[in-house]
Amino acid sequence: LKIIETIIKPVIDGVTDMSIGVRGNRMQRIAKFSALLSGERALKRELWDQLPNYYKKKFRIETGLNKYAKHYGKGFIYHLFDDYFQTLKEVKYGFIKGFKQRMLMYWDVYLAYITFQIFHYPTKKNKLPLYIIQILFSFLIIGLSLIFIGLGTRAGFNYLWDFGKKILQTNPNQSFIHVLMKIVKDISHNSFKIIGLGLLGFGFLFLLFNIIALFRWSKNYKNKNFKK
Repeated sequence: LKIIETIIKPVIDGVTDMSIGVRGNRMQRIAKFSALLSGERALKRELWDQLPNYYKKKFRIETGLNKYAKHYGKGFIYHLFDDYFQTLKEVKYGFIKGFKQRMLMYWDVYLAYITFQIFHYPTKKNKLPLYIIQILFSFLIIGLSLIFIGLGTRAGFNYLWDFGKKILQTNPNQSFIHVLMKIVKDISHNSFKIIGLGLLGFGFLFLLFNIIALFRWSKNYKNKNFKK
């Protein structure tokens, strides 16, 4: 009863739009992000009504509520209860089934987070320069990834090695080139390709995110609908 009262009171008193009860499990103590996904919470009806239906399913609920309370309401607070615990999924259902359910939970959380960042994150009037810089940075990442992919080919890898050797022949005291050559010697050309593909994927996702954000900004600019 004391735990329930502690969670509910800040919302009733109008201090915050949402109050979260955090369990005393070790994982909850270590990872604040995970702790704030707790289902023990009280919130105003207005916050729930404001939340899009997409977030009102499975484990998207907690992430959606946290984001909307923070960016569109008065925020939220949380309380840690040392003597209140929850049985881990891996213990409750067995390791394999419990781990599978945990991964599905994290997948839901990830989808909710990405969806909010792309489609529902509040835009501000002064964000245009940031979006433009981030788009340019995306192209820089993509360009860098293409260089790594090129070095991942045998011809590109050999070119990098020969280029380093020529520099050392001209100036043997180049310590930076010595270190670089040692790194190149210790890794295979396939490693360059893997790094390049990873950067390429990240660059395209980052570019897509900023294009969508810029589109939302232009739409809000046209309708003069910015968050203050």
